[in-house]
Amino acid sequence: MEEYGVQQSVTIHFDHGAVCISRENNSNLECFIQGSLCLPNGFIKGAVGAGDAFAAGIIYGLYQKWPIQKRLICAVCVAAMCLKDETPYAGVENIEECMKLTDLFEFRNLEGTSRIKDS
Repeated sequence: MEEYGVQQSVTIHFDHGAVCISRENNSNLECFIQGSLCLPNGFIKGAVGAGDAFAAGIIYGLYQKWPIQKRLICAVCVAAMCLKDETPYAGVENIEECMKLTDLFEFRNLEGTSRIKDS
């Protein structure tokens, strides 16, 4: 990662979830994978702002000093909440309401293998 100018972590968000490659606290590289929420038909009204909402969830988790996996869960929940309205802001509620989505919907199962070379 360092050869590309990345000092700590890279997080990629896509429609089925997110992947974070990180070297927090000067540790070895780790890979974290989080599926998005399986939302029912009719839940999604628009996707404008969902990526920004995801980023806001990551930043909030950093501010709270949450571990990476919890940050990813927060981020996919905030992004999912954004999807319930066609505007980029009206669907997003407070963080407690966003996190309650984990009680209502299952996470998408992202299977696969990853190979990280820590040089």
